[in-house]
Amino acid sequence: MANTKAFGNGGFAGSIGYSNLADAIAHNYATASTDTGHKANAIDARWALGHPEKIIDFGYRAIHETAVTAKAIIRAFYGKRPERSYFNSCSNGGRQALMEAQRFPEDYDGIISGAPALFWTHLNGIGFGTRW
Repeated sequence: MANTKAFGNGGFAGSIGYSNLADAIAHNYATASTDTGHKANAIDARWALGHPEKIIDFGYRAIHETAVTAKAIIRAFYGKRPERSYFNSCSNGGRQALMEAQRFPEDYDGIISGAPALFWTHLNGIGFGTRW
């Protein structure tokens, strides 16, 4: 029975990191990821304008729903739950990892939060129209 390994997103999400999924599969993990419910490149946040539900998906809900759905698929396929489930990501994915640990600690047995992108109002506002 494979353990599970899931991944988060960089920037404003909007895509799935298929190379991460392929690497997890090569190491005998069942794996999952999400684009958090929208299609865009990592530096384009126009999808959020006027879409509060998409902001909630981006903020925390999509990662949790991916974990719940992936475990249900694994249980249906193997006839039992995964032995261990892990989440690993960096930047916005690191933020997603911390949101999972805080809001849904039962989703994963282990979480790696690399360089979490926090304090978004300052992270994304500094430098626009400012001279250094």
